[in-house]
Amino acid sequence: MQPIFENKTVLTEDLYIRGVKEYYNKGHRISRTFGLAYAVVMAFCGMLLLYDLNFLLGIPFVLVAGLLLFWHFKGYLISAKKSFKKLVLLHNSHYQVEMEFRFYEKRLEQETEKTELTVEYKNINRMYICQGMVLFVCDRNIIVLDAEGFIRGNADEVKKYLGQYKIKIKSL
Repeated sequence: MQPIFENKTVLTEDLYIRGVKEYYNKGHRISRTFGLAYAVVMAFCGMLLLYDLNFLLGIPFVLVAGLLLFWHFKGYLISAKKSFKKLVLLHNSHYQVEMEFRFYEKRLEQETEKTELTVEYKNINRMYICQGMVLFVCDRNIIVLDAEGFIRGNADEVKKYLGQYKIKIKSL
């Protein structure tokens, strides 16, 4: 059976990290806001305790608040970089992984030299079209495609086609 759309993406660390950043910044806006507010309140309480010279309680509050703030601004990128490193090590590469994506009638297939992944459209939660990339979110996993890598079709045609499967689609 012939695929409806095809994409060849050379996944580099830069493309992958940009995709993770876009998803984290736009896809988790509410939880990030609450987490950030919680960290600020904890830091404020810790500072008040330190002001009262209660170091035993103040220091843990300030440390936890600092860790939360670090995670919200840069820490999530550490796990993203680890994930990318595992992928390139699996493919005996240091910098990039060549991927082929094929869109069939009811599923998306991702194929690399050593791995294959099939995702039915009903299991895709969201689709984000960003500048230069397309992101698919499936159960907290992110699939990153280069928007310029389409051999057959383009990102707008994929957006129109997947709209019939009740996938939440956002252009960023």
